[in-house]
Amino acid sequence: MDIIGELIASLRQEKTLLERNVSRAKFTRDHAPSAMESHSDTTRSEFEKLVFALESQIREIDNRLKLLASVPQISDTGKIRIWSQVTLKNPSSVLKLILTPTDLGGRKIRDTLLVSENSQLGATLLGKSPGDKLTFNNQVYVIS
Repeated sequence: MDIIGELIASLRQEKTLLERNVSRAKFTRDHAPSAMESHSDTTRSEFEKLVFALESQIREIDNRLKLLASVPQISDTGKIRIWSQVTLKNPSSVLKLILTPTDLGGRKIRDTLLVSENSQLGATLLGKSPGDKLTFNNQVYVIS
């Protein structure tokens, strides 16, 4: 499976888990005492907030899945842009990464990091070319 396919599978799995948690939170909310039944029990309002937060996360995942449905082919040649696959090398380490749109960074799939375009590293990489040198975290890397 390619990296985008694995990312989609990971997001779907995360969405399934969130949907299960929403169901549990709704059940707990619906079976908690109301304000008329108990003036001091805040379970219902706390779980209402939890349901709202979980549903918001599900909407974010849906938006990411829609974005991934139209991903162009990942490129590893030419100037670095969004959806470019990049390898950074220095004498002590090799970093493999893919530059992604804002909401998709911060994950690791296999040995490849997904780096957001507006992270410090992502912003530094945009527009660079293979063979360029890059200083990041006081280390010098060569882009390949």
